[in-house]
Parts: sequence; C-alpha cells; structure tokens
Amino acid sequence: MKTAYMVATWREYPFENLLSDKFARDEDGIKAIIADAYNEDYFKQVSNFRFYWRTMEVTFSAKAPWDDEADQGRVYLVPIYEVKGGENKMKWDEAAVEIAREAWEEYGNDEEAALEYIHESVDGSEHVIYTAQAYDTVLEARVLDPEVFERAHDSLTDTEGDRISRDETIDDVITRLAYWILYEIAADHYRSLVEAQ
Repeated sequence: MKTAYMVATWREYPFENLLSDKFARDEDGIKAIIADAYNEDYFKQVSNFRFYWRTMEVTFSAKAPWDDEADQGRVYLVPIYEVKGGENKMKWDEAAVEIAREAWEEYGNDEEAALEYIHESVDGSEHVIYTAQAYDTVLEARVLDPEVFERAHDSLTDTEGDRISRDETIDDVITRLAYWILYEIAADHYRSLVEAQ
C-alpha cells in the first residue's frame, strides 16, 4: 500500500484545516492540489515550491494578478494511505456492527453498560490500534461514508483529540479519529437494535 498525502494549512489541527479533500502520491500531485486551491479560493497563481520532507512542509509563492508582490505561503503534508478502489470497503463498518450486536446481546436495553462495552471493544479493535488499518478506516470513511466521518470528526474535536502533543505524531490523531468512526457506527447500530425490539 503506497503512502499518499493530503495538504493542511495548520499543523496542530490537520483534519480540521485541510486545503482540499484531494490527495496525491508525489510532489507534482501535491503542487497541483495547492495550485488548484489557491487559484479557486484566492485567485492566486503559485510558484517556487520548496519541499521540506523532514518537517513535512511545503513553501511557495502566491500572487494575484492585481498584487505587486507575491505572498509567501506554507502548508503541511498529512501522510495517509491510498484507497485501493474500495477493496477494503466496510471491513471497519462490519466490525463496528458486530460490536453493536454483541453489546445488544450482552446488555439489552441497558444503554450505559452497552455503550461502555462498545467503547472498550472499539478501543481495542484492530481497525483502531494498528496504524495502517486506522489510516484505512479514516480515509475510506472520508471518501465512502462522509456523514459518519463528519460526526466522528466532530467528536474528535469536541474531545480535543485532534491536538498533537509534543510526544505524538499525526498517527496518534488518526487512531483517535478511527476510534470515533467505529464508535459512531456501533452506537448508532446498537440504538437501532433497541428501537427495533
């Protein structure tokens, strides 16, 4: 599985500040994402790209036709894993649904106990604890189930899970976001089982 990159305007809150929902595998693709976004949003032409792979940053010049001088821009690269035509689609979704079924069978209408079971099960899920699978979960949810992704993202930011502490990397944010994706699906399915009884 090849690494791809999304582009964020702020390092500390990358998924809240993505330049666009596109991703690229190489420098030319990254340049195209930046150029398209700046042209569409700011009517600026960009040039003089410099890539700093050690710090995952890109600098560039951005100039609107009516400006005398170019501005200096800086964005941050967010490594992800490329979706392979949806071949892994729904593995994480099926896992979340199975956790919901187990919670229902074990705790029935006791929602507090069921949600605690869902929390513990999701927190230990392979789709959350293994970094590569967490990336799969996040990217596929973003592309294939944007509604769930947005709700999970809201839960992540509400709990300040999108912040990167000094001893963390973007991988830690990804695993936390993967957790919320599975949790949202499992909790929703559990409640639907309760309502359907």
